[in-house]
Amino acid sequence: MNTILITPWRGTPPQMRWIGSGVLVLCALGAALAGALAHKSDWPMTSAMILGFGLAYGWAFLMASTMLLAVDAHQLRLPGIARRITLSILVYLLLSVVPATLVLGAFGGHYLSIALVLLLFCLVGLAFTTLPRFIAMWMVFLPALSGAMKHTISIPGPSSPLFFDWAGPAVLLLSVVIVLRWRQLVRAEKRLEQGLSSAMVMQFRRKSGWNEWSMACQDGSSALRNRPDWMLARVDLRRVGPKHLARTLRVALGGWYVPRSFVGHLRNLAPALLPMVVILPVLLIVQTSGKPSAALLRGFSVGMIGWIGIFGSAMVAIMSATTLRRRWSQVNGELPLLALLPGLGDVEQVKRTLLRAALRPPAVALAIIMVLMLLAAWALHMNALGMVAIALSQIGCGLLLFALALDVLGGRPMASWKLAVLITLTVTLTSLSCFMPITSLGRDAWAYADRVVAMLIAAWIGMAGLLLVLGWRGARRFRHRRHAFLMLDTAAPRDTSAP
Repeated sequence: MNTILITPWRGTPPQMRWIGSGVLVLCALGAALAGALAHKSDWPMTSAMILGFGLAYGWAFLMASTMLLAVDAHQLRLPGIARRITLSILVYLLLSVVPATLVLGAFGGHYLSIALVLLLFCLVGLAFTTLPRFIAMWMVFLPALSGAMKHTISIPGPSSPLFFDWAGPAVLLLSVVIVLRWRQLVRAEKRLEQGLSSAMVMQFRRKSGWNEWSMACQDGSSALRNRPDWMLARVDLRRVGPKHLARTLRVALGGWYVPRSFVGHLRNLAPALLPMVVILPVLLIVQTSGKPSAALLRGFSVGMIGWIGIFGSAMVAIMSATTLRRRWSQVNGELPLLALLPGLGDVEQVKRTLLRAALRPPAVALAIIMVLMLLAAWALHMNALGMVAIALSQIGCGLLLFALALDVLGGRPMASWKLAVLITLTVTLTSLSCFMPITSLGRDAWAYADRVVAMLIAAWIGMAGLLLVLGWRGARRFRHRRHAFLMLDTAAPRDTSAP
């Protein structure tokens, strides 16, 4: 039994264990808080929905990793391991649904409705990382489509008796589809790692030199080999040379730092932009009643805040820091050679130029995202408290970039578990700060939304102080380094004078 319980944890990269566990615990605390503050009799379902988000994340990024173990077991012809993986999934499915159902049902919730809701969240999370990308990338737009089609196609909610008419068949259909897809990926002669027919779970093994902590970021040569031709970015090497040192260093840093043309940026953002370009006409077509333009603007604004605001800003910060960590960790000799570039100037000038090259491009991207978020919040007629929370979420991601980048350039990176906790807290606060203000809108606004948003703003103040201290510590170490292009000194004693 112990083997069955620890199987998902052994098959999951350490960073995903931390983040997945953290998100699940925070959602469980949020569900308990929602129950404590609720004034309606249907609060058990509200708590189940909040807990469901954590379960969806856990099943997408924790339990889905067991598929990689299943692939290895099949290739090594170890049927015993495959059976344990199957038992582990079934046991964790019961642990995800049964205890919460019994607790929430004891407080007045409908047992079967709560169980079906939690099951749907678990299966949707698993489907998101195992189904082909051309299917999974549309799943994030299902809430927007549901809202747009509510006047033409009414989908009964968990409080309706008709909920069971579609929820039961949906659970059965998702289960069959996941089993078939699982079988296909495990038995495939060639791994489906790239392209629209691949699965996100197949990317979980990729490492980037972030010690034990890598968000599946590939090195440059691997990315070029595996990316299709139409997604290869078109670089812009104009104004590269001794007269433009910051732009030259961006080329040396590689990854998304490399200057690109406008078409190159579109190619790089194609996987994220393509679903949005296709879904907007669909949303407009299904608006057959009311004011289509107003409904479209509202749906687009909610999607902008809920998708780009949460994932876009966080990924810009994490991706930038990952690129720097990879460059300062590789032992191929390229990093020290950067000091030989002509026209760099003295040591202090090089450090200032490197900071501009490392921080300015992601900072500009984060500023653009924040402007888009505030415009979307204004279009939704959000109150001042909500707009402050959304602005703080984007500023917080900028401070995360500041702290992580200087942690790398300072030469003595923080421990992997501290890094995972820091990113988990920031991403969670960003998600809540973008989601909670939306719950204060409309006729069905949550009565305690503003109170929770105020608590999030207070949490951001404390988080901002922590990130500033970490960034200041990294900046101090960076100033004391002999030159800017020294590799990470992971064996040196850590400075304990700051957190």
